[in-house]
Amino acid sequence: TILSGYRGINIWFAPMPLFDHSAVVQNFKILELTKTKFVSYIKMMVLVFFIMFISSLLFWTLIWKLAPIPSPAYPFVERMWPIYATIQSLWISSTQAGGSSAHWIAQALNVKYILAGFGAGSVLYAAVALLGAPVGFFYGIVGGVSFSTWMHHALPMLIGALLGRYYFGKKFGQKRWKSYAPILAAGYGCGMGLVAMVLIGFALIAKAVSPLVF
Repeated sequence: TILSGYRGINIWFAPMPLFDHSAVVQNFKILELTKTKFVSYIKMMVLVFFIMFISSLLFWTLIWKLAPIPSPAYPFVERMWPIYATIQSLWISSTQAGGSSAHWIAQALNVKYILAGFGAGSVLYAAVALLGAPVGFFYGIVGGVSFSTWMHHALPMLIGALLGRYYFGKKFGQKRWKSYAPILAAGYGCGMGLVAMVLIGFALIAKAVSPLVF
């Protein structure tokens, strides 16, 4: 869009179908492994759609009635939405006539920078392959040094990987531990989801009750 010479902002809001459907393929594999009928999956999706549609309207109404958005009642929205809006505005304004961000965005989309990144990634991957390390090690490095990875995400992953490799792997055996790890991760994810839902429910109830005058 930037290099094409287009001027305007309409293209940034066009409903372009740029979606990653790899999760759908994964779901089909899960259906195959669990011997679940495809018709049953469709019925479940239809049922979930109506439940989510009705529940979303109820929760959206409740959340909007508690406090304005953004406001101090929603600290994440109050802090992060301006950042997201600023970043998106920079991209959108790059195709406007006289847009201030067009110049430095065009500089960032430099062939030299792109080739340098491609070369560095290729050299790093070749080094990992020559050392005989697994491919996951390469993706771990890329994910760890990525600017999109927050520190509170990267550090727990590093600590967990070290514990799994040097403690649990030795205690249970690498083969057995690798079979345990996905089950533990799934259980942890389910538990965290349940705890989050309960805490969110308590928070909504507390925020709904506190403004009342008795």
